Amino acid sequence: MLEALRDRPRRTPVVLIPGVGGSQLRRRDTGKVLWGRAVNAFLPRDGGRGVARPVDPPTDWTDSIEPFDVMRKIRFLGLVGVDIYAGLIRLMEANGYRLGDLWNANPEEDFFVFPYDLRYDNGEVTQQLADGLRALRDARGTEELSVHLICHSNAAHIARYLVKYGDATLEQAERGEPRRLPGIRVEKLILVGPANGGALTTFEALNRGRRYFPVLGRRFRTEVVFTLRSLYGNLPAYSDHLFIDEQGRRLDVDVFDPESWRRYGWSVYDEKVQRRLRKLGDAALFGDEEARFAFLSRMLEQSRRMYDLLIRDVADFGETRYYLLQNVSHPTTNRIVLSEFDGGHRTYYPDDRFVSRDERLAVLVSADGDGLATRDSQAFLSPQEKLSIAGGTQEIRTRHRKIIQDAQTRRLILEYLAAEVGDAPAADLAYEGAK
Repeated sequence: MLEALRDRPRRTPVVLIPGVGGSQLRRRDTGKVLWGRAVNAFLPRDGGRGVARPVDPPTDWTDSIEPFDVMRKIRFLGLVGVDIYAGLIRLMEANGYRLGDLWNANPEEDFFVFPYDLRYDNGEVTQQLADGLRALRDARGTEELSVHLICHSNAAHIARYLVKYGDATLEQAERGEPRRLPGIRVEKLILVGPANGGALTTFEALNRGRRYFPVLGRRFRTEVVFTLRSLYGNLPAYSDHLFIDEQGRRLDVDVFDPESWRRYGWSVYDEKVQRRLRKLGDAALFGDEEARFAFLSRMLEQSRRMYDLLIRDVADFGETRYYLLQNVSHPTTNRIVLSEFDGGHRTYYPDDRFVSRDERLAVLVSADGDGLATRDSQAFLSPQEKLSIAGGTQEIRTRHRKIIQDAQTRRLILEYLAAEVGDAPAADLAYEGAK
């Protein structure tokens, strides 16, 4: 019988990488939290302007905001708490893992969180993760470091790129010149709720802004969401059949073509957003028309290129084992309706009355998924990656936003980690903190 996971004297280090909005942000000078507390999401000031990043920062621009932790638990009025990652962290500690700082690790620490700034694109975040893993290797004083990565939602893009290409730039990867990290091996890649091929709900957020609390919560304005680089890395690439007209006929519209955004009045090209931008006159943050189009073009191109690389097989892929925890039991946005109206266009989503009241359209715009990513998106992996999946895909019957908190998810994560030495019996694993 194997010793319990929590009693093992030495474990392979584990790094938890959160979803796109799962890291806390603060001001460097004052420590004021800008993202990660209930009030930040419920009542964002000025439509969330405080977390916007300039679309065209000057060369001498210095970022005054930094990520400092993952979101543990959100408390409302100091009373009601909603768990985000706190339960998983407690569970890891209950099973013997010692939480440490990835950039200032002690040799005895073996569990780390990797907070990152959603205002930066996934390529930039991948390079930051590579720096953190190098710092961990150096702190442990070893030439070779094996790690396990627990990746939630958007983190799948970041970690998969790291496994395939290290910290190579897009240009280097496209030339077939990966920069895999010397002396660092990702042994296990645990993907929890991955949107491997992106999601139309991300497109909707970029188009209409984002409200985290229905009805009463204030909305993060469209122009603010427009500046959040990481979101572009989650635009849908799993299909080229994403748009239909009001008759249900296929429309050949490319979501990665910036001209489509101008033509259909998406995001900052919506008339109301245009008027607000003219009124704000904040060129330092949101740029002028030319700067915004250049920024959008750059973000869409980077996203498309990263997807092209992620879906590609690579030489010397390595022996990383993939573990998939996902769900396909919930209706999920699969298409969007574009309708011509008075010489212009209107964009409709599944929850809009124009669509929801039309039974035929309602069926056409929805598919099986987890409420964010469809089945096809979750399966959007390269042939090599599919062959690397260990033990098949596990279905967790809950919505995307809850999958990381699910008790079954956390139990399976422990079992995957315990399998480092062998099959650990469930009775030997501490499940307190999983609820």
